[in-house]
Amino acid sequence: MAIPRIRRKPSTKQRITNKTESYNLWEIIKYNFIAQERLSFLEDYVQDQDLEFLLKGYHELLVKNIDVLKEEMAKRGLDGPDYQEVDAQSQINPQMLSDRQIANESLLLVQGNVDLLTRTLEPVSHDEQLRSILIQHVNQVMDFRDEIVKYLKMNGWLESPTLFPPVATVNIKYQASEKKSAGRSADAGLLQKLKQDTLAIGTLAGITGTVVMHGFSEIWKLLGLAKITTLQVSGAIFIARDQLDTPVGFIISIIAHLMVGSAGGVLLAYYMKYAGKNLYWLKGLALAGFMLLGGMGFMVRVMQIMPQMHKETVTVLLHIINYFIYGLVVAYVVARYGELRRQN
Repeated sequence: MAIPRIRRKPSTKQRITNKTESYNLWEIIKYNFIAQERLSFLEDYVQDQDLEFLLKGYHELLVKNIDVLKEEMAKRGLDGPDYQEVDAQSQINPQMLSDRQIANESLLLVQGNVDLLTRTLEPVSHDEQLRSILIQHVNQVMDFRDEIVKYLKMNGWLESPTLFPPVATVNIKYQASEKKSAGRSADAGLLQKLKQDTLAIGTLAGITGTVVMHGFSEIWKLLGLAKITTLQVSGAIFIARDQLDTPVGFIISIIAHLMVGSAGGVLLAYYMKYAGKNLYWLKGLALAGFMLLGGMGFMVRVMQIMPQMHKETVTVLLHIINYFIYGLVVAYVVARYGELRRQN
């Protein structure tokens, strides 16, 4: 009697691996988990949109690479490390974490990933498939490292190392250069404080927007399109119409114009501090609308400033355009140069 052969479902063939490969795969995935968790924390405090875009791109790459490596471990019958995201137990002061610190820490995370991947390539020289995967990951991570380096260089946050000691024969020149570098460091520190001060950056943005707005207002007047400038409207808040063209009246008009413009800049800076810099141009247009309604629409009407202007429709239209230009300039300056942190 013939004994029938028992048919069994063939088991899935596992790839042969060694302890070094297993450890390296585990270490890479574990490092990517840690970097992913750290990036999730840093992304909450990023203000610059370019840096936020870079971090999100690297975050997505980490998630993709983790899935690929865990699949490779599964083919070898190995379990990957568990990822349990841990929430922050306490909040930090956002003023203590600037975009410069976030960018430099992100560079360290990316460079650590590059070092780990390149160190892993040699032990897996016999496994062509795994080696090709790691080479692809190295190239992708190095591309992100180059982008972060470009970002740091663009903002002047990447220092060059000193390769040679100073020569004794040029000691005097070296000391002079040290003094100059110290002066530049002090100026850079003052500029950094200015960027982080909401009132200061708002005032500068408002003054810049006012100057640009006045320039366009003068152009309209020279072309014969507008009969009254925004500077004259601001001066008429404090002095009579016939005193605006006098030297003292002109000075008063300038001061009033800059005061009104800087107030709008401070208002927008504080709003963007809590609402964020996204769609800053739309926030600038909203500021222009607020200034138009509150200034030309309400104050000018109540105080009977320049009553003849209401009959000049072209002048009113050009004033509206001027305020839109003012709002866009103020919003751009605050978004581009301000490092505003939301207080928790």
